[in-house]
Amino acid sequence: MDIALGEVFTGVFTNSDALWAELDAAGAREHDRFWRLPLSDDYAPQISGSNADLCNTGGRPAGACTAALFLKSFVPDLATEDGEGSVRWAHVDMA
Repeated sequence: MDIALGEVFTGVFTNSDALWAELDAAGAREHDRFWRLPLSDDYAPQISGSNADLCNTGGRPAGACTAALFLKSFVPDLATEDGEGSVRWAHVDMA
């Protein structure tokens, strides 16, 4: 994250647009700026291994994205776009 955003922004990964809006507004008020990064299942092949269901590293490419995707897999009752689940989740990556 330090390479991608330096010390200016903190990276945020979330599947909730509403939670993102709240975090972004709070960061702007407190002069602690956030930048939303992709939380996409397109990165899943990097952390899907042959010896385990899920690996905690996907290598260097998109490492912050694969780390967030790894953490997301442990969130119970994660809210989805279609209204299922109750947990709004974000990974705030401050490097």
